[in-house]
Amino acid sequence: MEKYSKAFSRALAERMRATPSPDPATVDLTKQGLVADVLPAIQEMQDRGFTIEQVAEIMREGAFAITTPTLKSYLQRIRGKKPKKPRAPMKPAPVPATPPTVTRKQAPAPASRAPEVSAVTRNTSAQDDKAEPKSTSTDFLNTDRKKL
Repeated sequence: MEKYSKAFSRALAERMRATPSPDPATVDLTKQGLVADVLPAIQEMQDRGFTIEQVAEIMREGAFAITTPTLKSYLQRIRGKKPKKPRAPMKPAPVPATPPTVTRKQAPAPASRAPEVSAVTRNTSAQDDKAEPKSTSTDFLNTDRKKL
């Protein structure tokens, strides 16, 4: 890795500052740069009523190969697109003076989600019919354990 001193850095910076600017007439332009350079002439033509298609045709006659869509794209980039107008905020829906009354039918109670027991597995002995209702979950579990 090469090392450079501060003195070298300062000398290089001075040399760079002392270098004259290139002659603008000799600077190579891109197509978009050329369109930017002749923009005042394009604007004058459009002000006189020429369309972009006609301007592109005149440029092609002058040995500058450019299509109409490309010229249009360059002009939009150079001029800068106008910012979109912000949309007006949506107005809130008007609130009625008296709210409407809504009557709803009461939904039926949801069906039990307990699995159905078929007649084959159901115990239909007489003692089950006479059993007292189970009062707590512990009683229920104990009763079920006894049956097993």
